[in-house]
Amino acid sequence: MSLSEPLLKITALSQQLGNPHFGNGFCVKVPELLIEKNDFMVVTGPTGCGKSTLFNVIATLERPTSVSLHEFQGVDIFMPWGSKSDIREIRRRFISCAPQRPELIASLTVSENIALPLKLNGLDKIDARVNRLLDGFGHRDASGKSDLRRIAHQRPKNISGGQAQRVALARAVAHSPALLCCDEGTSNLDPKMKRKVLKFLQRLREEEDLTILFITHDKVVTQFANVLVQMSANRGVGRIVRCTRRAETSNCQYSNGTALPFLPTEVDRATSQPFPPATT
Repeated sequence: MSLSEPLLKITALSQQLGNPHFGNGFCVKVPELLIEKNDFMVVTGPTGCGKSTLFNVIATLERPTSVSLHEFQGVDIFMPWGSKSDIREIRRRFISCAPQRPELIASLTVSENIALPLKLNGLDKIDARVNRLLDGFGHRDASGKSDLRRIAHQRPKNISGGQAQRVALARAVAHSPALLCCDEGTSNLDPKMKRKVLKFLQRLREEEDLTILFITHDKVVTQFANVLVQMSANRGVGRIVRCTRRAETSNCQYSNGTALPFLPTEVDRATSQPFPPATT
């Protein structure tokens, strides 16, 4: 664990969905969650355990029902929910999302979609940044040109689902946010392209201090993480049941490409028992 201020800290979160009085209630309870700067955190667990609910709170897409502490970069971000413009400012500048459905703007081209957060944040050198991301998230053909460069002037309706998902990732990191939140953000990609995209995200993590939160069932994505959070649900309550961190070398991998083992470094505050070692 870093001794510096964590990027995000949540204490005593209770996020209520539905109405328990009508038998359709579900609640996600998190005693504490820390995301350190530059982490690549993967959250896994069975369907219905509350992963996306936790994601929505962290990504500031939903206001916490109840929380003791919700800080981002040492600043309280629960109070700003009183002003939607303040939350939009946090989301526009610092916390970016890449959902499973790309949600590209239909009237804009691929390049214009990627450039949008750069323009909204008043940044310069837009063309150079867009081209770098088109190359980084693209696949080079025999001529050496990125497939995303070839569709740069196309609109979303004319590109494939996998291409749209990569464009959405490029748009999400275009303005160098502090935290990238992905909900199954590589689910439409084949294994080879998925690894290429994840390696490029690792490169951005190293070069731009990008912190990544990834919700997934995919073991390929898990191989790139340095923090693994596992969730489960019982009797209408979703909880974090295991949180493990591994010591990193380059890209969290051995030189032969195999993932480093996760080592238990946290304590389950609900049971006061050490987390068991995660399987790889």
